[in-house]
Amino acid sequence: MVFYTRLKSWWNGRKDGKRNYPAAEDSGRPEYENELIRGCQHVLANLAMRWHEAGKEAEATVQSLKRKKEKATTELEKARKGFASSETALGQAEKLSQNIEHVSPGLATYLLIMGVLMVLEFPFNAAVFEAFGKSTIETWIYALVPSIFVPILAHFMGRALKQGLKKRTALYMFLISVTILSGLLFVQAYAREKDFSGSGYQQVVGFSLNSTAVTMIFLFLNLVIALVSLWLSYDANPSDPATYSKTRKVIQKAKRAHREASRYLALAEKRHLVCQMAHEKAKAARKHAFARTMNEAEKIKNGWANHLYYYRHINMQNRKDRLRPVCFSREPEFVMPESLRAYELQEGPIEQTIRITPGDGAASPVRLVGRG
Repeated sequence: MVFYTRLKSWWNGRKDGKRNYPAAEDSGRPEYENELIRGCQHVLANLAMRWHEAGKEAEATVQSLKRKKEKATTELEKARKGFASSETALGQAEKLSQNIEHVSPGLATYLLIMGVLMVLEFPFNAAVFEAFGKSTIETWIYALVPSIFVPILAHFMGRALKQGLKKRTALYMFLISVTILSGLLFVQAYAREKDFSGSGYQQVVGFSLNSTAVTMIFLFLNLVIALVSLWLSYDANPSDPATYSKTRKVIQKAKRAHREASRYLALAEKRHLVCQMAHEKAKAARKHAFARTMNEAEKIKNGWANHLYYYRHINMQNRKDRLRPVCFSREPEFVMPESLRAYELQEGPIEQTIRITPGDGAASPVRLVGRG
């Protein structure tokens, strides 16, 4: 095609030149130049049609990603507001925590220690009751009851003392716990005395002891366990359980809400960044594709301009009057298709000027109308 057009430009330039066409004073373009311009516009129109389809697809992708980015932006703003609110609530909760009553040990540690006391008490109680010749099941029952109930009753006694015996509920709790604990120890002491027989001496954990010594050891052990449990309970329980529990719940709720808000904010920021990058990438790809299209348009116009200048060069070589027509001073104007011009206005102007060297050796700019 290029060879054909080049040959045709030579033929028309030679033919028109020999008959001094166009005339020296003619300001209108010769017919062949108009033919070249129309040919260029036809090729550019085909290029614009191809871009129209590709551009629609690229625009649809950009708009879809733009909507996703806007949605992610809305979610990010919501997450930021939620995080700010959670920080305010956490700050208020931390102020409450400064005034909250200090209890030690914590609940988990306290339950663990109480459990250890129960486990440690059981073997010795079992050894004491085994000395009375009880069966294994009876021994375990007699040993298990004080091992469990002594720490539990001491827990309620310590809790009642911490709340203050001036409160009716705390006083009742303390008196009931003391009564049950005393009754439990009395019943077990009575059972030991009743079951104790023979010489009055029994073998307990390797020692021969009489009934009185065994009773005193048993009472001492359980009283020590009770006092330790009472002391732990006193330190581990607040003086105002309702207020303490409510404050703790407020603090824990604020911390939990802050963690959730922080996690949600991190996810929202990540989603927003991903959507933003995808949108910018799609815009850059669209712009790059359009730039390639415009570059191709530039090459097309450059090629047709070369044919036009070659026609003028051959025309001048074959003119008998050797006069340069006025119309040859006019630079070729190539009008970009409207679809490309409209899209270019959205993307921003791309000023392009190419310089083609005509056949007569003079450098002449080609004006590309429509900033193509």
